[in-house]
Amino acid sequence: MARQVRWLIIQPYWHSPTTFGPALSKTILDRVGSSTVIATVDRSAYRAMSKGSEWYKLYTQALELPHVATPELAQRASTCRQQPAKCDDGSAEQPARSGYMFHGDMNRFDMGVRGAMRSIMEHLKANVSLQPRMLSRGWAAKGGDGMPESVDERTGAAIISESHRRFRNFSLATSAAMLRASTCFAPQGDIITTRRLFDTVAAACVPVVMKNLGNAPKQWLLGNNPFPHSINWRALAFFMAPRGTVLSEREGNGGTGLTSRNACRREEAQWLEARHADAPLLRRMRHNLRAAFTAHLDVEHNPRGLARAILHELNFVLEDAAQLRRVSVYKGVEVTKNGRIQLPPPQQF
Repeated sequence: MARQVRWLIIQPYWHSPTTFGPALSKTILDRVGSSTVIATVDRSAYRAMSKGSEWYKLYTQALELPHVATPELAQRASTCRQQPAKCDDGSAEQPARSGYMFHGDMNRFDMGVRGAMRSIMEHLKANVSLQPRMLSRGWAAKGGDGMPESVDERTGAAIISESHRRFRNFSLATSAAMLRASTCFAPQGDIITTRRLFDTVAAACVPVVMKNLGNAPKQWLLGNNPFPHSINWRALAFFMAPRGTVLSEREGNGGTGLTSRNACRREEAQWLEARHADAPLLRRMRHNLRAAFTAHLDVEHNPRGLARAILHELNFVLEDAAQLRRVSVYKGVEVTKNGRIQLPPPQQF
């Protein structure tokens, strides 16, 4: 199947006409079909496109790519690959891990997932590191006032702004918290995928992937993760779909149904606590996280591994998309709304 793909388009931003320009866009669209594949970090971007358009067709059969992990975490993972004894729990360079962490913005259009996460945290017994506000990379790349970074006219070197320094301090603190924590929350944000997931994998902090599924089957929690034929994501992470999520929950405002949601959050916290207490399970998962990251996800230190994973997935991406287009009911549940999700092989369910 990979040999049938003549064009593989690496797409960093969902609005393709802006990225490629009119001439290249036309060339790509003229070749829509079995020979052209878009590779992107967010294949769910098709939902923002006109249904039936050529770009829409490309994104419904896109190949999911990983986000690039934070540099210091990728470097730590590379060190662990070369000197694994340094990363063993309880070693001089890796004190025993414990507790949970989440550092990030709570104000995302995530259908209430982050609000549910914070409510779950309130019922956890182990220590929790919660930083509910973060400076974004986009803001830090500017001078804090919407102006670009300035440049030293004599040397040509960039002058680091105060906002960038603050961002780096936040980022370093977040990386350190990931390396201390046993379990890291990775909720969806404005889109289903999140760079945070790949930071937790690089840090070998067992991710708790949280998504709003609506009425879709729970197996769909595993959907839209990169390289599903190369990585068994169930061996790396816990997956959770909080029940009864509402956007107002992120501000601590439960609204209607507050009592029943609180009961759900207590049960979800108990489920998570039982897994957090299973030290042998977490050690195995940390081993799996390091192996998966260094083999397939380390863009900086093992680009060939990433390239091999992309080529391997091309054997399946068109076939998988063709199968999903024919799906209208899954185990008796209507899934037309979510029918473009890319699922892993059945043996991973």
